[in-house]
Amino acid sequence: MIINATGNISASGQTKNGRNSGIFSGVGSSGVGNAGGIQINARSLSLSNGAILSANSEGTGAAGNIEVTTVKEIVPARGWIFNEKGEVVLTAYDVNSAEFQRQYLRQNSAGCRAF
Repeated sequence: MIINATGNISASGQTKNGRNSGIFSGVGSSGVGNAGGIQINARSLSLSNGAILSANSEGTGAAGNIEVTTVKEIVPARGWIFNEKGEVVLTAYDVNSAEFQRQYLRQNSAGCRAF
């Protein structure tokens, strides 16, 4: 999944059924095959109040990678980025210092989590 936005992207809170809101790509436990990755390019990304950005595979296949690139910021406000079987790359461009701030999380036994 590729999301290209000239503005801000945000997810917050839960649905009426109590499920966390967010952006998801995944394969269920009875599924066969790989989950797709998630690539987000935006001005900023905000995940708050339990919102999740997740690429996950509960089946036999691999999870896709998560890549987020922003020209402003990635806002950590009680949100989660989760990838149990893939990689997470976060890149935020700070226009005040003209430098990239990059966080690269590799897969480990507990999965990749940020925020």
